[in-house]
Amino acid sequence: MKALLHTELILMGLVLLSVGCQLSEPWREANTEIIEQHGIHGRAREVPDLGIQSNLDYDKVYGMDVLPQLALAPGISARVAWGRGTLLEYVTLEPAAVYPE
Repeated sequence: MKALLHTELILMGLVLLSVGCQLSEPWREANTEIIEQHGIHGRAREVPDLGIQSNLDYDKVYGMDVLPQLALAPGISARVAWGRGTLLEYVTLEPAAVYPE
């Protein structure tokens, strides 16, 4: 259970980091300093704006239980989050559930 919670928190942190980085620029100076300090090779990524509104606020932390849940098939569901350049699906399968081909 602890490992699952830890994984959920890491995934949510990555989503929030990605969404936050897309919407706000104050991080850029700190990011540049860390890259230079540790000799990290940075990269630029152009993500087109498709006009799709994120379902998360970039400055908040969310638990998996508040994300929208979709039924994919009998016994299979997914919680989803999205933002510019980001998509998270957390898929849950009940025991003996089979994902259709």
